[in-house]
Amino acid sequence: MRTLITAIALAYGALGVWLADTSRAQQPEKFTVKICNQSGSAAVVAVTVQTQPNLWRVRGWYGVANQQCNSVGTYLGPAFYFVAISEDRVVWQAEKGDKTAVWECVLPEAFDYQDGKYPNKCNDGAVFHFIKIPAGTVPTLK
Repeated sequence: MRTLITAIALAYGALGVWLADTSRAQQPEKFTVKICNQSGSAAVVAVTVQTQPNLWRVRGWYGVANQQCNSVGTYLGPAFYFVAISEDRVVWQAEKGDKTAVWECVLPEAFDYQDGKYPNKCNDGAVFHFIKIPAGTVPTLK
């Protein structure tokens, strides 16, 4: 009987170690969000990024000079979303039918809010369709 109990305890212990290793493997990887600009004029970028498991933030504006790249922070994968506007008023955003994109509110001044909790200042004219970018990919404004 004692041998059976010991065997069961060891089996549960091994299962616990296996589950702990599996859950660690499922944690999102961190990566640096970087945007490059070859558009011919300076631009500003807003991003939707994962700051914690199951927590996304919408942040803007980050300047990206022409012929430069800008890192906007280190966040969790597997992706991030962005929209950009050049000083020439060119807008980079997803097509309206793009089911991988997300709609987010942007403000004229700097902003940082939790996804889904739009600022009181948001109105229809301040909502953009953010482009989904896989972690590790560096989009270039052209």
